[in-house]
Amino acid sequence: MIRTGLLITLICAVFSTELFAQVQVVLTIPPRPSARLSDWQSRRDMASILIINSTRKTISAKLNAELTLNGTKVASTKFESMPTLSLPPGQSTFYGADIFSQQAITFSGEVKQNISRTGMLPEGNYELCVSLLSAENREQLTENCKNFSVSTVKMPTLLAPADGSKIVSGIEASIVFSWTPMVGSQAVNYRLRVVELLPSQDLKSAIMKNQPVFERLATSATQMVWPQEIHLPTEGGTFIWSIQPEDQSGTPLLPAERFAQPFKIIALPTKDQCLKLLTQLTEKQDSLIAIEENYWQSYELFLRLNKLYDDAELRADAYEIKKLQAELKSSEGKVAIAKQRHEAARTLYDAAVERYKRCIGR
Repeated sequence: MIRTGLLITLICAVFSTELFAQVQVVLTIPPRPSARLSDWQSRRDMASILIINSTRKTISAKLNAELTLNGTKVASTKFESMPTLSLPPGQSTFYGADIFSQQAITFSGEVKQNISRTGMLPEGNYELCVSLLSAENREQLTENCKNFSVSTVKMPTLLAPADGSKIVSGIEASIVFSWTPMVGSQAVNYRLRVVELLPSQDLKSAIMKNQPVFERLATSATQMVWPQEIHLPTEGGTFIWSIQPEDQSGTPLLPAERFAQPFKIIALPTKDQCLKLLTQLTEKQDSLIAIEENYWQSYELFLRLNKLYDDAELRADAYEIKKLQAELKSSEGKVAIAKQRHEAARTLYDAAVERYKRCIGR
């Protein structure tokens, strides 16, 4: 019985060795693939697994994968969750989605935290080993490993027009938007968006929520000219612009941020608009001078009446005192009214000055 059992064991070992030699796994991964886990699940260019069955029979097996980051194991597939593959003689091809599924793979450590937070693999040097296990006894039939690296995907930086740039409405068609290319990702499109910035609104909220003045897609380019058909209002305003990096299907590459830090564009009114404001400013200045003169005249009259009242009191002139009391009360009311008109006129004039300053870019 012992000899029979040993013989069976030797036969199985020889059979397994022959099978191992006749089944191959060829793993193909680009040297710098996408860091986004969803790309490994949806794009076939991330990883391909070619299984070559050189035997004459169909093999039942399961794929098994282990991922290491800088030498530390960070992910592995669960044998029970992997589908059983029926591999006929010849070649069978599988892809990253066949091993990088949420149900079949377990992440740990830094990779688990990063994927949970951003959906992306952290930066570093990786090794992915894919093996083929017998579906019956989990015996390894063949294995292949590949090294690759992931670089941190960084949001592009806006370049021009610079933050706080001032332009005169009507010449916006001469503006060329430009930004740095995205680092750590391939085949990037950029969605350029321009919106008006409302008072007391933060930039990130405005670029995400406000109705765009215009929005255009730059395909694999890092600059774009302001569209000829889009015009800024002649009275000017404050606008912001930014870009959103996207993949070829229109999905944001950095979903947490989406848009780069926006830049402001201050649109100055047209020359004709500024001339109108200058005319209004001159009119308000003339009105302010006239109101100011009336105020000082009223105040001087009040001072004279007050002096006369003091003199009447010294003389103990009852009739004059009574008369001046009535005049003083009336004069005091006129001074109060003149002061209010003067303050209102000054406020309007100061506002007109500020509008004109903004118009000419000061």
